[in-house]
Parts: sequence; structure tokens; C-alpha cells
Amino acid sequence: MVTGWSKTAELQLKKAFLHIRKHSYQNAIKLRNDIVTMVESLSVNPERFPPDKFKTNNDGSYRAFELHHYRISFVILKEVVLIVRMRYTAMSPLVILKVLLVRLSDKMVLPPVGLLKKLTVHPAGKALQTN
Repeated sequence: MVTGWSKTAELQLKKAFLHIRKHSYQNAIKLRNDIVTMVESLSVNPERFPPDKFKTNNDGSYRAFELHHYRISFVILKEVVLIVRMRYTAMSPLVILKVLLVRLSDKMVLPPVGLLKKLTVHPAGKALQTN
């Protein structure tokens, strides 16, 4: 089995590297090397990590692990283990949803009605409140 990265995951790794590099080049290199090493080891036994608890309708093929406060999600396909997402663990899914709503409100695109009942966006797109 081989490992691969989605474009999104590659960009997320690059962003994390660049952000950490602002403070410490050595730590940025360590983060990148440790994550790449762990990802490469997935080709041997990807099932050693638990199913991704944040993936809806997960049949068990989506799995995740955490390393250096980053959560790396991947999917196990026939011949490939594909890294699909990488995010900082301090950023909860609700925070991600709120950021997405602000961006959507800036573009005047409305999210599904169910989400609007839970969250309200300030008309200027700056303040968010949970109902």
C-alpha cells in the first residue's frame, strides 16, 4: 500500500509549517518530519488508528491520529492511504463552522437552514453568537 496527500492536506501542512517557522525554524522542521514519517508508516498498518469520530457516516475507512497538537485524517482505499485533512487540535469543529459561516456571509451565500437555527452571524460578519 502507498500513501498520498490530497491538495487540501498538503496546503494545511504547508500552512502549519510556515506558521511555526515564524517562531522556530527547528520546531517547524521537526513537525514536518514527524508528520511525514508517521504518514509514511501508514502504508504498513493503517488500521492501527481508530476510526475518525468526527466523520459522519464513517464506514471505518476514515481514520485519524493526533501528533504535536495536529489531527491528521486519512481514508483507506484499495491501494492507497490518502491523507485528506490536517488541522490544529485546539480549533474545535464548532470554531471551524463559525469561521465558515463568517466567510459564507461575506459572499452572501446562506448555509443550510439547520445551521442558521444554531448560530447567528452579525450583519457585518464580525461577531458570532450561539443560540
